[in-house]
Amino acid sequence: MYNYYDKLAAVERAVNEINNRTKFLEKYTRGENDCFELARVYDEQLRGLSSIIRGLVTFDWSSPREYLSKLRSENLNPKIVLELCGYDLLDGETPEVGDVMYNRAGAYLAGPEGFWITTSEENLGVIKASPMLIIDTKLKLVGRPRKEL
Repeated sequence: MYNYYDKLAAVERAVNEINNRTKFLEKYTRGENDCFELARVYDEQLRGLSSIIRGLVTFDWSSPREYLSKLRSENLNPKIVLELCGYDLLDGETPEVGDVMYNRAGAYLAGPEGFWITTSEENLGVIKASPMLIIDTKLKLVGRPRKEL
């Protein structure tokens, strides 16, 4: 497993990258500064050159529904993507910094202040979304990065 500091540094770098992109975009842009891109950038920041997520998600999207539809057309879904990218799926555990969550609304990262973080559709960059609570996988899918793929 990655240690707390590895995951925290990757979360901070991903947040900075998405926030920097947001400064140069006139509007919220799927695939540039949206929640799925936040999750993708986080994986790249955590794993570096060993990240395979860009090779799996090679398409553009204009909504969460389209993102999920295009994943399905590639015979993928968020669960498969998490597993292929080296995440252990969680159930009934307390989230930790660097966990990745998918639900019907989008993707989230477990941030350092006890909140899930995601992106703002008002083009405000990364925001706090909700407090991190014990994981209920009936409503969402959560993965924790492991070191080896």
